[in-house]
Amino acid sequence: SPRRRPTARSPAGATPAERMAAGKALYAQRKYVEAARIFNSVDTDSALYNAAMSRAAAGHDAHALLLWTRYLEVAPDDERAEVQESIDTARRLTVEVQFARSADAAGPRTLVLQAAQHLSADELRVAWPEGQATLRVSLDPGQWSAALEGAKDGPRSLRVHVERGEPLVFDLAPELPLSPVRLRLN
Repeated sequence: SPRRRPTARSPAGATPAERMAAGKALYAQRKYVEAARIFNSVDTDSALYNAAMSRAAAGHDAHALLLWTRYLEVAPDDERAEVQESIDTARRLTVEVQFARSADAAGPRTLVLQAAQHLSADELRVAWPEGQATLRVSLDPGQWSAALEGAKDGPRSLRVHVERGEPLVFDLAPELPLSPVRLRLN
């Protein structure tokens, strides 16, 4: 019987080095999303770089852009130009969306974004600083859900389509319930 290929799954109690090896094995098997998830579980600069590479290879440019931007803050000087080029490429492949929130959502929050075709493990979590009325995030074209973590109303659906120029604007203010209105005319 043929020998089974060893799987690259990372056990829950694996060391960071074992998880990095498992992520690299998944990447070599072209299982980029799975590799990115494992790299995200390791808190090192090289894991952050590998997670960004994996997301870019998977075509998850919005994820890659956020990861590249985080990595740029810690990248060695000799890698900065290459990382900036990766950021610029991811920006060209995504659409900028400007999110707005109502005054009742004041304070620091987290904007949670999930593409319709992605698992919840692949949601984007973007910090929304206190006192900031709008937040710009670049997303891949397609169907997304957006919600402020801890908000009373659930996620709202939005369709991101390619349009150059002004960013797409999406208001996260709670939708007002419809009320029946009776009108009497004499």
